[in-house]
Amino acid sequence: ALAGEVTENLRVLRDRLKADGIAFTVFVFPLFKPVPEWDADERDAAKRIDAILDSLEIRNVNLLQPFEAALAEGIETQETPGDWWHPGDAMCRRFAGYIRQQDVLQPMPGTGATQRQ
Repeated sequence: ALAGEVTENLRVLRDRLKADGIAFTVFVFPLFKPVPEWDADERDAAKRIDAILDSLEIRNVNLLQPFEAALAEGIETQETPGDWWHPGDAMCRRFAGYIRQQDVLQPMPGTGATQRQ
């Protein structure tokens, strides 16, 4: 039920933004704990998020890869130890670098949108 509501609201937002010539990109943040520690519900939620964005053809950047790389390098990923929801400063810097590399800060082709400075 909730997934259907999220899907519909994202569809409406996508369509409104497109009608206004605004590029829409979703950044998908992981839980800030190692994936093997995710429970079944958390893994299923991540899969549902990907499926929803794919079905709506919404441009998105999944931040799981830079998160896992940061973990492997021993970078502190959480704002507060045990906080699975909020990235720490070092993790935010890592995300910013990764997002810049993805070239999604430019307008989506065909939208007529211009980049704001």
